[in-house]
Amino acid sequence: MNKRLIASVSCAALLLSSTGLASHANSATNLVAVDAVAAATTSAPAPAKPATPASKPTAPAKTTTTTTQATATSSTITRLLALGSVGGDVTLLQTLLNSNGYVLKTDGIFGERTLVAVKDYQGKNSLRVDGIVGPKTLAKLAPVVAEVVKPAEPATPVVPAETEKPTETTEPKSEKTETVTKPVEEEAEEKVDAVTSASIVDNAADFEKAISKDGKWIICTLNDLTFDKELVLEGEFKNGKKNADGTDAIQRKIAPYTQDDNKVVLERFTITAPKLTIKSPNARIQGGTFKGDIYVEVPNFRIVDATVEGNIYFLNNEAKETFNIDEKSTIKGKRELINVDATSTASIVRDEADFEKAISKDGSWIAALLKDLTFNKDLTMEGEFKNNDTVDRKIGLYSQKTLEDKTKVFTHNFTLTAPRLFIKSPMPRMLNGTFNGNLYVSSDNFKLENTKVNGSVYFTTESAKSTFNNVNSEITGEQELVEVDAIASASVVTDEANFEKAISKHGKWIICLESDITTDKELALEGEFRNGKFATDGTHAFDRKIALYTQDDKKNVTGEFTLTTPKLIIKTPKARIQNGTIKGDLYISAPGVRLINTKVEGNVYFTTQEAKDTFSPEGTYSISGVQELKTN
Repeated sequence: MNKRLIASVSCAALLLSSTGLASHANSATNLVAVDAVAAATTSAPAPAKPATPASKPTAPAKTTTTTTQATATSSTITRLLALGSVGGDVTLLQTLLNSNGYVLKTDGIFGERTLVAVKDYQGKNSLRVDGIVGPKTLAKLAPVVAEVVKPAEPATPVVPAETEKPTETTEPKSEKTETVTKPVEEEAEEKVDAVTSASIVDNAADFEKAISKDGKWIICTLNDLTFDKELVLEGEFKNGKKNADGTDAIQRKIAPYTQDDNKVVLERFTITAPKLTIKSPNARIQGGTFKGDIYVEVPNFRIVDATVEGNIYFLNNEAKETFNIDEKSTIKGKRELINVDATSTASIVRDEADFEKAISKDGSWIAALLKDLTFNKDLTMEGEFKNNDTVDRKIGLYSQKTLEDKTKVFTHNFTLTAPRLFIKSPMPRMLNGTFNGNLYVSSDNFKLENTKVNGSVYFTTESAKSTFNNVNSEITGEQELVEVDAIASASVVTDEANFEKAISKHGKWIICLESDITTDKELALEGEFRNGKFATDGTHAFDRKIALYTQDDKKNVTGEFTLTTPKLIIKTPKARIQNGTIKGDLYISAPGVRLINTKVEGNVYFTTQEAKDTFSPEGTYSISGVQELKTN
């Protein structure tokens, strides 16, 4: 029996010892727990001759505390049982099924009637109906035990030879064993002293523990597992073999499949996670599917008879050059070398959440994108970081690869989109990509290199402006000094000064009043703003809103306010004023302006024909004065 199967079998025995088993009134045998390490390091014996049940129940034998070998007798089940299995353990299975209401001949032969009984039992007990008797089915069949066995130190294991073949058994002519699928080939393993039931997992928590540096060299799953967080396979483990030079062999394996003692795969499982980082040397994924991206830091990573529904990124040349995939495996995404000057994968970001964390004061010195990212909110890069003892902070809008001569070549440029990005970290820089939005720079020596900014760059101090370093970059908007001390909270305003800042081109896309505001100055709503949504053609949606009201969480209006000004000029396209009252004249020079449930005590003048033609008053609005074109 190979080690993969034995590990599953050991798990079955340990599950039984932990959940318990009592002797059944009509049973002639008892189920005894098996030491997992002993079972994992001994070769499988030939099946025992089918036992004949005693005419009446026998007293339970005293449980011992030492088990040296897992034998297929009438009192132990240490393997997966399926159609065609023969032995005393099948006799025990049939006895357990009979104690649950079935009528089977206890002949030690897993035939069609036993198969029907097993499937019926599985269906009635919310188990996978596959006809295979493994740990979960056994745990249901034998739910109670009189005494939990404490395993002693295992005896010296029997090491299977490299050429050892599974023991052949003579099966009844009336029964046929069908091959489920092509077997996963695996080297014979010697002295597998690390394979215990802890490495066989059927839930997310145990899997995380098993792949940690405190886990096991081999991790076997018994079902599909799904994670909403990133995973890391780490730690260096010995697999019990020796290298040619006599040193211990290092290996790590994730095995999302089960197989029988002929190495025929019975089931394949899927592990789903946004990201798996491989830090264990000589690791492999074998026999199942991983859904997500894999980041490889170490050499000799292998994909064996497995599918990766995602990308594989190599963080150094050695990891890429020593990677191996067999002909039975598939990678549906990219295989790519990425070099990011970062010291850890924490700085490599794959989504919006990763990026926000990377640029925060608790992030890393570099945030390196792997794809385009879009935000509908403002971002802030803050915190002081060092790169090789030098103060440095970097946003890398690119990926690159290293050639044989050690030169680095850019492979992809990415786009970062956000309404505003505030630069507050000392010695900041942005390299090799595109930023859509406005940059607000408060730090000295900001460097913009080979980057296009579809927006403006505003400096909050004269020093930040004078030390700005533009290296082969394009800025489509303005570069000027501004005051932004009130911008962070400018979308909700209660006074005149904050309202002026909120409606400026440095403000927010939505401005909400919480009280009446009166000013004797003329005001202007200006600037183009994205509201985080997309138009039907896939482009960003532009919007600007003055909300003269408050509402509850069910969007019921709870209060309306009045804005009093001699003149309000609307220069922002697709702007709207909603609810409340405007006391004064409106001058509309932008297209697509809307007036929704708003009372205007004054005139509405249009400075262009387009502005007039696209103006849209809606709901219960009113305008006390004229509506006319006024080009002067």
